[in-house]
Amino acid sequence: MNQEKAREFFSAYYEGTLDGALRQAFEQRLNADATLQADYAAFVETINELTSMRHEEIEIPIYLSDRIATRLEEVQEQSRPRVPVWTNWIRGLAFSGLAAAAIVGAVINLQSQGGDIGEANLVGAPAAAPMLKFAGEGSSVKLAFAPTGKATVVISSGITGNEIKRYELDGTSTSGVRALDAPLTNDHAQTALFSVRVNDEAPILVAVPGTGRPSTASGEGSVTDLAVAIASQQRVPVIVKVADTTKRANWNLEGTSGRDSALDALKPLGYSLEEREPGVLTILDR
Repeated sequence: MNQEKAREFFSAYYEGTLDGALRQAFEQRLNADATLQADYAAFVETINELTSMRHEEIEIPIYLSDRIATRLEEVQEQSRPRVPVWTNWIRGLAFSGLAAAAIVGAVINLQSQGGDIGEANLVGAPAAAPMLKFAGEGSSVKLAFAPTGKATVVISSGITGNEIKRYELDGTSTSGVRALDAPLTNDHAQTALFSVRVNDEAPILVAVPGTGRPSTASGEGSVTDLAVAIASQQRVPVIVKVADTTKRANWNLEGTSGRDSALDALKPLGYSLEEREPGVLTILDR
């Protein structure tokens, strides 16, 4: 199977509809061809980004409905005649119709909810270095963040760097969004890599496993590649918090000792693998 023919099967392989013989031929070509691997990774990333905002909510300025209602009342008062019934429909739009707009897609569910997460999460955390909390459950990671002042949280693709979602928070606000409590979910077969940045801090990479299983448990690549492999093989989200993610590693995560094997692959690089937060593994500088 040549490169051009292999590219024709990207979609079917991604969707898991290739039959046994074609799938085997495709995987053999993919494993042996670095250029094809890069093309397939770009294909997967494009699909993920095009379908990344199914549940995205478009926020409507809180003052919009008031301004429309006030203007209608002014017109009614000035013109004296009774305002037609259809204006009630316009006022209804101010409160509900506009909120129905949504972006079509199906991969990542990122919803911001106002309110406090809990003061216990912030004990001892200075305002200049707020703590972003992670909690994993299968193919989902819950992000929790409660700044003491204003803060910006940006979710981006961990591969292309393209921005997916931005949250503007204000821990002192009485009407805006004070805290972040949002799931980061991957509904596709392939493991997804996300970048989470708070203000100007260094980004944190998060590998979220998909619904499929990896075709191989061994490989070589960067620390980021290893994080994706661990997430795929162990079925657990993996967070990367190291200074240099470009260091190279070799791994074989086969069997029940896959986590120990991952740790063995990280040790020569000066990194460790720990479960510091519930349901997630974290790659750290030792």
